[in-house]
Amino acid sequence: MITVISCQHFPDDERVYHRELISLKKLGQSIRYYTRSDSEMDMSDELIAHKNFPAAEFSIPEYLNVLRKEFKVSPPTTLHIHEYHLLPLTRLTKRNYNSKVIYDVHEDLRVLSETFSTRHPSLRALIIFLRTHKERYYLRYVDQVVLINPIIKDCIFKDWGFDPLVLQGYPSKLSISDYPNDGCRGNTVLYHGHLGPERGIQELVESILILRNTIPDVSLILLGSFRLQKFQDDILSTIEDNRLSDNIKWVAQVPHQDVWTYLNKAAVGVIPFRQNSLFMNVTPTKLFEFMAAGCGIIASDLPPIRHHVGESIQWSCPGSAQSIAEGLIKLLQNPRLLENQVRKNRSLILNQYNWESISNKLITLYKRLL
Repeated sequence: MITVISCQHFPDDERVYHRELISLKKLGQSIRYYTRSDSEMDMSDELIAHKNFPAAEFSIPEYLNVLRKEFKVSPPTTLHIHEYHLLPLTRLTKRNYNSKVIYDVHEDLRVLSETFSTRHPSLRALIIFLRTHKERYYLRYVDQVVLINPIIKDCIFKDWGFDPLVLQGYPSKLSISDYPNDGCRGNTVLYHGHLGPERGIQELVESILILRNTIPDVSLILLGSFRLQKFQDDILSTIEDNRLSDNIKWVAQVPHQDVWTYLNKAAVGVIPFRQNSLFMNVTPTKLFEFMAAGCGIIASDLPPIRHHVGESIQWSCPGSAQSIAEGLIKLLQNPRLLENQVRKNRSLILNQYNWESISNKLITLYKRLL
């Protein structure tokens, strides 16, 4: 029994479900899929048996206890976990059921702590040390580490004796849009994903205030969930206080399949990330989604993004609303430049950055472990 578990992703997550699980169905084996989410989506089908536990009702320790009981009924032959918090399950399944274990690392826990922790630096360093010690302990029960990001800097998992398999968050070739973008999409701008201060959302909103003087009908959609209530209140207040309600709309989290509707209508997609530990090490999946959807792109000039694209997008300075506005003006007022960059990026997705080109690595891994 293949068992795939997540505790912090939506059931229809782009990577967990739409890429990996759908690919694993090619093996023709039954798959148990466990999630912890307040979404009511049921992803079950002829091979996938999906079971969700509401996050509002189940803490992570409670979720782990429920999974232990589930395993007694249906022991996993292969356990595929997607978060650090699920590592305690590796020892249980390896000892009790001799399961093969895959640890799918979406973000390195060290850079997450460095980016999001508000604790005193000394206490933060201690927490990182303890979590790293815990991770390394449980890795003795892991057969394969999978990474979503290419190793740009030193890889701690290699130092610990692993040869990580890199499976990037590329979209499917089927996602490549043939909708034109030669000025016909209007002055529409999209940001989709988590909404937090570290992602440059404040600067993006301020860029629209600057841009409105040049392009009065510019329209930005912020698509996603706010990470912090106070930040949500601050952003919505900024929009209201500056009379930007006609230019900026916030749309809360939508099902995955609906995200592409927004992508295919946007003239320009923006990745306004600030320079911090997380985004100096992580390639945003939205980069490839913008490329596939035929959006022009403005992105913060950060190494992981530079690793994949060069002059087929407009670069902005991290933390600078002015440079975002300048990039938007350049693309929205130059349809030929926009169309040329879109064509280059679609070609990159078609010929290089697509899931079909790497999905066989996942299948090969499972065939080796099963």
